[in-house]
Amino acid sequence: MLLSRSLGGWICESELTLICCCWLRGASRLISGRMVNNAGIAIEGYSPAPIHETADDTFDKTIRVNARSVFLGCKYATARMLKQEVHPSGDRGWIINTASILGLIGFPGCASYSAAKGAVVQLTRQVAIDYAAHRIHCNAICPGCKLHP
Repeated sequence: MLLSRSLGGWICESELTLICCCWLRGASRLISGRMVNNAGIAIEGYSPAPIHETADDTFDKTIRVNARSVFLGCKYATARMLKQEVHPSGDRGWIINTASILGLIGFPGCASYSAAKGAVVQLTRQVAIDYAAHRIHCNAICPGCKLHP
């Protein structure tokens, strides 16, 4: 699980994202109209398993951290961007979501992670379509990895 140092203690990324979402609800303006949703855990990275052996808790936690936190970030960022002044470029804001190459292709033993990051890819497409007329841009980056022998 990814951890962040905050207020003298360690908190997990999903909690940090929820804290950011709460801040966004009350913020008067996003900094330069930008939002980056970068949350992720890969429980299956430690113990890959086919879907019939994947624990329900693993799936639920992976979806909650990797997909729901991005949904909430997009939800509150777009609401705030719609209310703020238009940028000199004519745009209202930019949202970047971190997905994964596994959101585009499968990988053995990573059903939960692939499903969650696939949800991020699809959510990104949907936000881009829904807010294009408002000049709010939404893109995903899909990093991958290289396996070494």
